[in-house]
Amino acid sequence: MHYLTYQASIRARGRDRIVAREYEGLFGPYHGGMIDTYRLDDAEVALVAMDRWSAPCERQSDDCDGANGSDWFKIRSYRPFPTQALRDAVADIPAIVVWTKRCRRGFQGVLSTDVKAALYNAPRRPMVLSMMAGYGGREMTLDTVDEIVARHSKPSSKVRVEDECVFLNLRERDSSRRCIA
Repeated sequence: MHYLTYQASIRARGRDRIVAREYEGLFGPYHGGMIDTYRLDDAEVALVAMDRWSAPCERQSDDCDGANGSDWFKIRSYRPFPTQALRDAVADIPAIVVWTKRCRRGFQGVLSTDVKAALYNAPRRPMVLSMMAGYGGREMTLDTVDEIVARHSKPSSKVRVEDECVFLNLRERDSSRRCIA
């Protein structure tokens, strides 16, 4: 079963553009490509997001007019994962910050682990950090994006990352409250 799923995902590569062009012919806008990049030419840090999470990234990038050295790309297709498109997009970027809400229990974000796996055998690998946000119904605001960018505005390949997964905008735990099982 896993082998057949893998083979189907290999055969599906490249079909995204064909289907997107068919959609464009029927309904209007083109939404093709496995990833959507936005102003990555001279980026020092690239924000990576999926789905609606990319909207605040685009707005923040427009507001700063690239002055902070951080721009973004959106992963449109999760399966098949856009390994080659991802490697091409970040080939000259020192660091990427994957912004997600989905977390593997006891580890990092689901998207960040797949991004790391896709880049592992790439000739040049950027530093990849996972930023978890949006828990407890908290909104993803421009302030959240600004905080992410501020944390990673001056990346370096020699920097040792203390915590590869950071949770943003959580309330501090009240130590006076006890959980009764």
